[in-house]
Amino acid sequence: MKKLSLALTIASIISGVSFADTNTVASANVLGYTKVIDPASNKYVLIAAPFNCGTGTVSTLRDVFGTNQLRQGTLVTRCDQVITWNVAAQQYVAYAQKTNGLFYLTSAFTGSPTNPTVTRGQALWILSPTAAYAPSNRTVIISGNVPTDGSYTNSIVGNPASPLNFAANPYPVEMDLYALINTNDGANGNAISTKADKVLVWNESTQQYVNYALKVSANTNVNNKWLLASSFTATTPPVVKIKPGQGFWYQTTNSFTWVESKSYTLE
Repeated sequence: MKKLSLALTIASIISGVSFADTNTVASANVLGYTKVIDPASNKYVLIAAPFNCGTGTVSTLRDVFGTNQLRQGTLVTRCDQVITWNVAAQQYVAYAQKTNGLFYLTSAFTGSPTNPTVTRGQALWILSPTAAYAPSNRTVIISGNVPTDGSYTNSIVGNPASPLNFAANPYPVEMDLYALINTNDGANGNAISTKADKVLVWNESTQQYVNYALKVSANTNVNNKWLLASSFTATTPPVVKIKPGQGFWYQTTNSFTWVESKSYTLE
């Protein structure tokens, strides 16, 4: 591992941050990592993998999670499930690891192993098994090369039915939601919450969504900002931080290409 000119800060799903926008890291291949909390007792956590965990920029589930970090078993009901989203079909696809460290579709757990690819702009659920097999929280480390590409493109799917996209910040930095994605990126804002794009952020403590909508307003304080959909007339925007390793849902009627620029310097 090459030396870092400054240490990367551990980031947790709940409270951590990664390195700041102005940091400079000296190395051609900087290794970074983030901590996520694998919950207890049949609970969900919504995560992402903001590093290049595999070969080049292509990562697989095994690259992201390794072979022994998740809860494993010979029965799927005893395992952590990693759940992805098929945006075209608008349905979930779930995987779990047997004790051999290989992933299997939960719908075909007695079949052949599989190892699908995972993109940096993709969100993932982790669902823990029942309390008997998940009595307490545990920590999962997601590590890999810090991305060096200057920008990352995420295709957001939309149509009148407002399909859901399972998205994430593709870089390992904490970002304000309004700075991460807004109308300048192609997002659809509106003065009426029901006509604006939505972001659903998972509250791990309450196991519920917090629903935000993108405001367009003559009030510059809230224009192009994400407001609580339930408080869309607010004149002060809430502070919404998307942390490294945190995924979210994006809902829109308008398809667009979201291009996120790298906000840190590697030397």
